[in-house]
Amino acid sequence: MITNEQGGITLLNVSAQHLLAQAQLDLKQNTPLRKLALANNVSWLHKLADIIDEALTGVTVMNQELIAGEAGESIPLTLSISAAPLHDASQVQMGPIGVVAVLNDVTANKQIEKLKDEFVSVVSHELRSPLTAIKGYTQHLVRRIERRLRKGQQGSAISAVDLPESYDLRSLSIIQSQADHLERLVNDLLDLSQVQWGKLHLQYSSFYLADVLVESVRSVQASAEQHTIYLDIAVQDTKIVADKMRMSQVIGNILDNAIKYSPQGGQVTVKLEEREGDYFVSITDQGIGISQEYLDHIFERFYRVRNTASRQYSGIGLGLYVTRAIVEEHGGHIWVTNNKGLGCTFSFTVPAAAHSD
Repeated sequence: MITNEQGGITLLNVSAQHLLAQAQLDLKQNTPLRKLALANNVSWLHKLADIIDEALTGVTVMNQELIAGEAGESIPLTLSISAAPLHDASQVQMGPIGVVAVLNDVTANKQIEKLKDEFVSVVSHELRSPLTAIKGYTQHLVRRIERRLRKGQQGSAISAVDLPESYDLRSLSIIQSQADHLERLVNDLLDLSQVQWGKLHLQYSSFYLADVLVESVRSVQASAEQHTIYLDIAVQDTKIVADKMRMSQVIGNILDNAIKYSPQGGQVTVKLEEREGDYFVSITDQGIGISQEYLDHIFERFYRVRNTASRQYSGIGLGLYVTRAIVEEHGGHIWVTNNKGLGCTFSFTVPAAAHSD
């Protein structure tokens, strides 16, 4: 963009024209930017005019950022502005005859920076919480064992106020649970790397999909005693050629979410059907549901539904992203729908036909 000595626009390239057109500005040749900003009540143009005015004093302005968007716009642009004064070589003693300004759209870079900051914040929290629990319970067990050893060496009787061994067992169970959580977190990050680089390789074998569903339900039910999981298998032959471990991961991820977001005493229904040559699996919960505005983003990486009810639950927003990648790598599809009333249903398909490779 080039202006004259009054800050009036004299030349715009196609990109700059597109940018200013987004603000629905009535562009007139040589109209000063300040006047344009006042006439159209566009606040960010005032900031651009400030930069141009500063350059007209003979100062070179570098990498000044401004948000080119009004309040209420869904995706305002973030611009990096650099401006330098223009001089007439034949009149070196005179002031600038105009300004040349470069407007760089750095919106994508800013969004990436924000995503990185959010990722570091969430992962740090997810790592710190289980590590704190593991460290605390481990220190407690060490002190109890040391105390018992000292009493044994001194020949002292075990005090009646000493906690029973069942308390130690509970502490070890918590440590194991938190270690499992850390392992899942690390696995999600490793899976993310494989998906991003297109290296999510599948190990195909022949197995019965119904068996994987039964095993997954049993595994989840053991740690979800306050919930009822209803399994409905409406297919006689569920033999499939796929990656058994990855299929178990898909079902486990969806089941874990269904349990996590369902109230105590709630029911989770798992169904297996065959539709048009595909196995169709659906998992329905009675949880808090997902707002319509979030449904289209639920399978995006690092995406977490932003509502008060979901903030109490842990996670870094990778489980469903990886789940979708696994299903699609098998040639299937996955989606989610809200139910009337409460809860939602996650459904996915995988081809019933054997893998040809």
